[in-house]
Parts: sequence; C-alpha cells; structure tokens
Amino acid sequence: MSTAEVISEILQISSEKEQLKMENDHLKANSVNAQKFYNSALTTEAVASLHSVSTALVRRYVKLGYIEQHPNSTDAKILVRASTALLLDFKNLRYNSKHNIN
Repeated sequence: MSTAEVISEILQISSEKEQLKMENDHLKANSVNAQKFYNSALTTEAVASLHSVSTALVRRYVKLGYIEQHPNSTDAKILVRASTALLLDFKNLRYNSKHNIN
C-alpha cells in the first residue's frame, strides 16, 4: 500500500468517524430513556392512541400475552407500563400473533 493510499484511507476513516459522531449526537438529542417511565401506567386507550391502533387490538394483545400488563391492572381496567408502551412495535406484534410466536 502506497503512502497516498494510506493517507486516502485515513481521510476516509476520519470522515466516517465524524459522520458517526454527528449521527450519535443527533440520536442522543432526540431519544428518550423509556425506563424512566417504568412505574407509570397507561390505559389501553392511551396505548392505542399513541400507536394509532384500535383499543380492541391493544386489549387482544394484552390478553394473548404479547403486551405485559401493569401490576395495578384490574379486571375492569387494563393498564400497560408506559416504558413498555413506548417500545411496542405493532408490526412485529401482528406478525407474532399471526404465526403464534410468543
């Protein structure tokens, strides 16, 4: 490898490093730690609104065990941890539901 090739490689790595640093800074500035909301409870209506899905779908996934209930849930009121609700991926839940994956 010639000196010019080494210098070119170093410049490319330096550029990639700077780009990754900018991306990391952006992610840090625009991310939230979901675990901060671990003790907070949301109703199925709030979870449905947060993800633009129906309340019935949220209830069904809770009943199937795909979404964990908050300990303060009752028979009359299903609650979900806010930390769980923030991280839900309904596309993945739908896939798991169709393929009976727990």
